[in-house]
Amino acid sequence: MRAFTILSLVAVLFLSACSSEEAGVSVSAGGDATLIKLQVEGMACGVMCPPKIKEDLMTVKGVEDVKVDFETKTATVKASGEVDSGVLVKSLRKQFTATVQN
Repeated sequence: MRAFTILSLVAVLFLSACSSEEAGVSVSAGGDATLIKLQVEGMACGVMCPPKIKEDLMTVKGVEDVKVDFETKTATVKASGEVDSGVLVKSLRKQFTATVQN
């Protein structure tokens, strides 16, 4: 019983670490950086899906960082300069679909 409690606590801490602190961020231009928020469908779990989405989005030229929030099903992309949001959507694997929120 004690082991189950400890494992449950570790799982909660691990899953909460996957959520984005920037979940409410919309597109904004600040200096050279642009933030683009995507609504991503098709995420089945908070462990494997967010890293795959981040990996896919990081392949787009100009993308500097990606934060994926499993709970809100969003991805916030930080890009340098202009990045075509259509290219971001197309970069995702077939299992994920995305729409631009801003």
